[in-house]
Amino acid sequence: MSNIKKYYWIISLLGGFVSLFGFFTPTWYSPPVWIEHVWMIGLIHHVTGGNVVEIAPTEMFIPSIIATVLISLCLVLIILSALLKKKDKRLLGNAENFWIMLAILEISASIYYIIGIQHGFYLHTNLNFWDIYEIRKMVRLSRLLVVASL
Repeated sequence: MSNIKKYYWIISLLGGFVSLFGFFTPTWYSPPVWIEHVWMIGLIHHVTGGNVVEIAPTEMFIPSIIATVLISLCLVLIILSALLKKKDKRLLGNAENFWIMLAILEISASIYYIIGIQHGFYLHTNLNFWDIYEIRKMVRLSRLLVVASL
């Protein structure tokens, strides 16, 4: 068992990089009537409306930035602690418990983002976000892989 435990850092490192990949893919997209992509960092790409990239409205931008900062912090800590664990440095005692706490914080930030975007979109347009946008399956898959790896 101790031989396997020495290599837990690889799973954590891979999970951190897969989750990092989620920042570079759109989080939401609109149906094919008009094409829009929404990134977690608060950018909206209007493909049909002239191929324009703009910042989300304030009601949607604030939850995006808060979630992005929290998830980025978790990713940096997961990757750094995995690299320190590889070198057998004692970061906070038990690295596995630290990774679990960071995974819970990352999931909580993702849930906050989903609720914040829905609420902000409703405040901005009086429309239901889920009637227009759909979840990008790749981002959802990357978040599940991070949780599974930790």
